[in-house]
Amino acid sequence: MRATSKHLQIQGRSAKRIFILQMPRNIVSLFKRFGRQVFQNRTSSSCKPLCTSHTDKTMNIIKCNFLIGLHNITIDNKIDLKNGIELTKGFFMTNNKSIISELVTKDFIPVMGLNEYENIHTLSLVVYRRGGIPEEEFDERKDLIAFLKFNALLCQALWLIKDNAVLIELGHLIYVNNRLKTLHSNYLNVMYSNHLGESTTEEYTLDELQKIPEILTFLLSISEGKANQNYTNIINEYNRIERAFIFIQSARATYDVGVKVGQYCTAFECLFSVSNTELKHRLSETIGFLLGVDQASKRKIYNDMQKAYDLRSSVVHGDTISSKYSKQEYQLLKETAKNCDNYLREIFNKFFVDKNLFEIYAHKSNEELQSHILDMIFKDNLMASA
Repeated sequence: MRATSKHLQIQGRSAKRIFILQMPRNIVSLFKRFGRQVFQNRTSSSCKPLCTSHTDKTMNIIKCNFLIGLHNITIDNKIDLKNGIELTKGFFMTNNKSIISELVTKDFIPVMGLNEYENIHTLSLVVYRRGGIPEEEFDERKDLIAFLKFNALLCQALWLIKDNAVLIELGHLIYVNNRLKTLHSNYLNVMYSNHLGESTTEEYTLDELQKIPEILTFLLSISEGKANQNYTNIINEYNRIERAFIFIQSARATYDVGVKVGQYCTAFECLFSVSNTELKHRLSETIGFLLGVDQASKRKIYNDMQKAYDLRSSVVHGDTISSKYSKQEYQLLKETAKNCDNYLREIFNKFFVDKNLFEIYAHKSNEELQSHILDMIFKDNLMASA
């Protein structure tokens, strides 16, 4: 899609605003171009920030501020995050109005527009990064897209805490080069919804927000670009967990609840399918034993997944959904979507806290994974019969 640009004057200085429609892809590969791999493995981080300080006085440094607002999220207005929660090195999330006013001053209203200026100042939370980039490394478009993709991943981190419809819209890069102040704006064409396909507002506590940095470390580790082409990420270089995460993001970006369940089920298959025989039964049984805490909860999860897989079969094969899902104002459809959303979140949180489990599902062969699943099932059966 074509980009449009225009030049305006702000107090005698030129400012530029550019809109580019861009799908989020391979966020980590953009971070890498700054000279260091972002996350070398699941637990260690070596994030090279978008903005870096530089000691070479002969090199021109571009002073820059990155800023974006988070939509459909609130926090207690009694909480003041001050400088903000550091999400990863140099990236902060805050609700402090003074910080926001320092980043975006009133002289940008003519180019930013009054509505966007007021929007940024009235949202409950914004994410920002400020510093400097060496001029020869600076690329306003790529740098802002990298910032946008980081914040798209932040929306997924918030989902790992609880279901939501948090999303980002327009992001801004304000920079000064040779005393010329410039505004570059951009956005990603992705919108997230909750399990019902609705755009609702969710309140987060301070304790929940403080979990985000560690979750982001985990998500960045499974979002690293490994493809040497731009056509698909469903290739051998991506492990089960990484492929499942791709389909979770796709599910969260669709508003059709039936299609959403279909994408959720594909994510389940990425994780648990080791054979094409009795797939519906095997998948339902494995998830029941993985998440259930007793026989009753295991059976409930098994039954829930059977219903999800029946719905998935209709959706992906182009059939209409069964009438049982549409009765009582689509009650069973809504319940099925909620169950899938909750179960996937529980599973990914298990991967997040249990490194051994992560390694099994990320890196073991189908035969080794099948052995692990059988051990889990038979161990539970033996304990139940004892």
